[in-house]
Amino acid sequence: MKLQNIKVSACFESETNPRGTDFEDAAFSELVASVKEKGVLVPVLARPKAKAGKQFEIIAGNRRFRAAQKAGLAEIPAQVEEMSDDEAQEAQIVENLQRADVHPLEEGEAYRKLIEDGGRKVSDIAVKVGKSESYVRQRLFLTNLSEKSGKLYRKGKIADAAVLLIARLSVKNQDVLVNDILYDLRPGNYDVSDLKQYIQLHFSNALSNQPWLKSAEIAKVVGPCEECPPNRAALFGEIKAGQCTDLKCWTRKMKAYLAWVIKENPDVLLVSSRYGDTGAKNVLSKSQYEIVGKKACDYVAKGLVAEGDGLGTIISICADKACKEHHDAKSEYAPSDKEQAKRKKERQKKTAERAKFDADILKALENVKWPLSEKQLDVLLELSFRRNSTAYQIPIVKRHGLEAIKKTSNGYTQRDYETPLRKLVKDGGKEAKLRLVFEFLLPDWNPYGSNPNKEAKSL
Repeated sequence: MKLQNIKVSACFESETNPRGTDFEDAAFSELVASVKEKGVLVPVLARPKAKAGKQFEIIAGNRRFRAAQKAGLAEIPAQVEEMSDDEAQEAQIVENLQRADVHPLEEGEAYRKLIEDGGRKVSDIAVKVGKSESYVRQRLFLTNLSEKSGKLYRKGKIADAAVLLIARLSVKNQDVLVNDILYDLRPGNYDVSDLKQYIQLHFSNALSNQPWLKSAEIAKVVGPCEECPPNRAALFGEIKAGQCTDLKCWTRKMKAYLAWVIKENPDVLLVSSRYGDTGAKNVLSKSQYEIVGKKACDYVAKGLVAEGDGLGTIISICADKACKEHHDAKSEYAPSDKEQAKRKKERQKKTAERAKFDADILKALENVKWPLSEKQLDVLLELSFRRNSTAYQIPIVKRHGLEAIKKTSNGYTQRDYETPLRKLVKDGGKEAKLRLVFEFLLPDWNPYGSNPNKEAKSL
């Protein structure tokens, strides 16, 4: 490497400059003024290369070079070194990474370029830039951001704490989610726990549960990804080969995986991780079995989670009511004749109460006539709020451009979506109330399923 002054007129800018060519801003004007007064204080990096009558290519320092041109300097100090194209590009990337204002995403893209184009390993890059391997991998993972979410992250519209959660979603999911962030989860208005809950609610956490990654045999059974986009993060060790990043692909693989498990375990019982009626044939709800832990029994069986959280997981269960170890509390003894008579009387009483309740409802419905009174609309509206939780209120609040009310108590932040909706209809009269009731009943948009809007269009 040789330090020397070279003619400005003999130099040309590199076409592979990682910082681009858009320097014309206030900071650049200040640099030009400084160069006019003091000259270029930090030498540029150049290599001998002839092009269109020029003799030197500026590898690093294009901004200083252009400022020297603007300032009318005849010469510029330079470190001149013989370099191949690959060496020149690597030098540009590494030099660009030394900037104090380099964006994390730019860092990740630079590291990726060194891996994909320069054949470097993560360990090589870590040594080169003086960072830990985990730091480099984290920056590399940011390159999994979609184009849209990446742009918003650069502009500061997405918080640093949130971006790694977003990068784990499919490109399709990211683009849907960042719209929500711009509206409701904007920076400063949420924390990581909020975002985790939001992702769990709207996008599920299904992609983190992929049991076919346990072995090559199972991966072969479920087959390769079809809908998933190419995953650059797989190059860097963040995501395993064969791991889905698209919910449609995941659903197809999970269906194949469940079928394989059932075939391999013909006696396995299908269970749900949820309570209540599963709505599916031969699937036990959480109220119909007990998970067997340390208390073993003679009735233990394999259970395959076929619905709810932990889909595809095999657990040890007891579903036999004869087991006193796990179901003793529900059937402690055989009731006496007196006890049976008492229970029968209680059932009859409840049946009579239910019949009276139904009769009262039918009588009340006779008063409902068209047009509805505002009192009747108020009843419908209150029932709509009561039966539609926050999960149903959020998309309606967003759709109308409203803002949730943030409430903080004892360090815990909650958001009130009901109040903005009540304000929306307060001054709108009967029509506004009726529209909101309809909106509660209409189906919400689903990015993965069909979007039935026939009802909405027929209004």
